[in-house]
Amino acid sequence: MDSSISAGSTADSSATNSNPRATQLQDVVPARPTPSSPGSPLDTAPDPPTPVIQNTPPTSSSDHQPINDETGTVRAHAMPLSSAHTNAPDSEMAELHETVQLLRDQVDALQIQVSKPQRWFSDATTLIALGALLFSLVTTFFSYWQAQIQEIDDSRTELRTIISRMSQIPRDYLVYTQTLTDANTVVELNGSLQAENAMLAARAYEISKDIPDYLTPSEYHLLAQSLFLSNQVERSLEINEFTIAKASGVNDLVPALQGKASILMLMGDVNGGRAIFQTALDVFQRYPTPIKFYELTTHFSTHMDWANAEFTIGQCAEGLKHLEEAHALLSQMQPASAAELQRKQLADYISNASKCVPKP
Repeated sequence: MDSSISAGSTADSSATNSNPRATQLQDVVPARPTPSSPGSPLDTAPDPPTPVIQNTPPTSSSDHQPINDETGTVRAHAMPLSSAHTNAPDSEMAELHETVQLLRDQVDALQIQVSKPQRWFSDATTLIALGALLFSLVTTFFSYWQAQIQEIDDSRTELRTIISRMSQIPRDYLVYTQTLTDANTVVELNGSLQAENAMLAARAYEISKDIPDYLTPSEYHLLAQSLFLSNQVERSLEINEFTIAKASGVNDLVPALQGKASILMLMGDVNGGRAIFQTALDVFQRYPTPIKFYELTTHFSTHMDWANAEFTIGQCAEGLKHLEEAHALLSQMQPASAAELQRKQLADYISNASKCVPKP
């Protein structure tokens, strides 16, 4: 009997030591009574086997609860981690679902916003860039405009100075011929004046090409005369044609027509020159005037220039005919004292007509 108890105790101790969880279960399972005397019922009854707890991995969902088999062995296993989540409260799962759904809605909204075409005028960055570009363009244009205006003013100032000097050159030559008695000195001064006139006329022509719309017809006429006197005939013809195209009255048109006709006759186009002179005589059909004296003096000037051109190319008879026309106009001018300048000019032309050498 003692040996069986000792064997049971030894088995219990070995089972307890081999399985730590058995030690924990012994705290809740009451201990077996110890026999106090011989003949006790406990001595004759066999000891029930001590339950041994074995850890086995779960094989299915039915293994979640401990099962006692025939031998009294209790099988237990640890609850998997996923079971903790499946046992979470429904409120937390609903809150998690709502959070996920909210994030999905936000992502969908962002995707729609990105894929939606953007209007350029609704973008602040684009508007700022366009504003800066517009400001830069306006500033550049304004600076360029100011520079152009300044350049035009400078050119006009220079041109007025040149024209003023060119208009003074013929008067200087007249003064030299009347005051100086040495012919050689007069010739030398005349050469210097001609060189100066040629240089000034060339510079004035260059300026006129840069600012053609800023010259008056009178300035163009004086420039054409200076170019002609400096033997720049083609440029003089160009300026006269430009003046004719821009002319808006008798004072602008007639001098340009007279200058063009004289140049054409000198260049050999006699018929073309005569046709232009006739156009100058018909100018009052285009620009009628009630002032008779103004009409007579204008026609007188045209006939005098026509006569001079005829004498220059050796057409003496044609030249004398136009001097007679000028004399007839002079007799109609009233009062006679107002036509004193024209009378003197006609007398000079008549005296020079005797020097004309006829040419075929």
